[in-house]
Amino acid sequence: MLTHFLKGKIAKKHLVKISPCFNLLSDRVYRKILKTKLYNPFLGFLFGIIPFVILPGLSLDRIYRGDFFSGIIKIGLWLFIIVLSAFQYNIVIMYYTLGDYLFIILVFWCIFDLFDTRSIIFSKNYKTILQIICKGGK
Repeated sequence: MLTHFLKGKIAKKHLVKISPCFNLLSDRVYRKILKTKLYNPFLGFLFGIIPFVILPGLSLDRIYRGDFFSGIIKIGLWLFIIVLSAFQYNIVIMYYTLGDYLFIILVFWCIFDLFDTRSIIFSKNYKTILQIICKGGK
């Protein structure tokens, strides 16, 4: 049952590694793992793609997965680009404005995050499960 619960929440290679240990777990550890809130990789993807489609350059995947500092920086950069565009601060650097360069950087950052979020969420969930197992459900 625990293997089924963790399927899709941690990487298969990690699930294969720790699944032999499941028979040795106490009931308390077993229940603690089942009650633990784990991140959903699909939700992480949605928090990255939906805002990006609605407002290009914006994504909330980093905040969802608990990386608040870089998530706030990402949103701040997006807002800075909006302000640059709204007030038409056209600082031209080799045919393009500063806002254009920052927007391109932000778009590549969001695309990178779309592919990276799943593995980071898998890793966080795996570490959470290992901590529960090592602490004995305390």
